[in-house]
Amino acid sequence: MSEQVIASQPPRIFLGAYANRLTPVHEEWTLESSEEAQAMREDLLPDEYWREFVNRWRGYEDAASNSNVSLIGGCCGIGPSHISLLSSKLNNIQSLDH
Repeated sequence: MSEQVIASQPPRIFLGAYANRLTPVHEEWTLESSEEAQAMREDLLPDEYWREFVNRWRGYEDAASNSNVSLIGGCCGIGPSHISLLSSKLNNIQSLDH
């Protein structure tokens, strides 16, 4: 019974999550040795961002693992088209939940 009460309460800790499109940084990399901006990944289009990150953060692939992430966004290279898709999908899911 106590688990049901806890599960029914809104999260007390608000979690945020965001990723970027930067390519991985090599272990030997240093700011001093960097001569140009870090390259962007070319494979992280809006749909891939949704599938690769947001599904995992929100636990949509496994309802039992919902992480209660309450703020989702993006950083370097995550642009308006990514955020627009996230907004649309999250709004659709929220309307189905209510």
